[in-house]
Amino acid sequence: ARIDGASADEALALVDRSMEAQVLADSGALDGVVYVDGRYGDSEPSSDEFGSYESGEWNMWGTRTIFESLGLYEVVWDGNSEEFGTEPAPTECPDALYYTGWYSYNNYNDAFEWAPGAIGGHLDSCSACDIRGSTSWSANALQRGITATFGAVSEPYVAGMPEYDQFFLYLLQGASYGEAAYQSTRVGLWMMMWVGDPLYT
Repeated sequence: ARIDGASADEALALVDRSMEAQVLADSGALDGVVYVDGRYGDSEPSSDEFGSYESGEWNMWGTRTIFESLGLYEVVWDGNSEEFGTEPAPTECPDALYYTGWYSYNNYNDAFEWAPGAIGGHLDSCSACDIRGSTSWSANALQRGITATFGAVSEPYVAGMPEYDQFFLYLLQGASYGEAAYQSTRVGLWMMMWVGDPLYT
């Protein structure tokens, strides 16, 4: 995990956002909505074979289940193949605190209003190809105020993606952003980039 962005000032702003969020969390005031964007409807995937598209969908289902079981935040699930920002999926995502979803290549739908402390990652093969002003998901999320994000710099295949649900579970159990990134990455030294203050808890 690293501190980075479109400019030095924007990179340093990630630390400020993390500190603001930790103050809110310590006072019990960190709040927002969890947005989870599935792809294959409202039924659980039929399998979880390593590297399959179903395993990608299971990551979304797992994230949804973790947050719904926690009961602290509103969870908005969308099972349409269209992503948030494109009908019939919700076209607006206000107060977004946590996000995970998939799949459109090298694209960001400007549907999110990021809450303080927001963390999100989009499952696509170019979600972080260029974080300094491209059309990639992570680049646009950083420019619009997300506190931490992660994505692929080139084709990782589904097997090279992290376990998105495990990442959020580790965060909720008290791991720092850097620790949760490491623990949820299945294939090390491959194609994933994690941008944000590694010490953000």
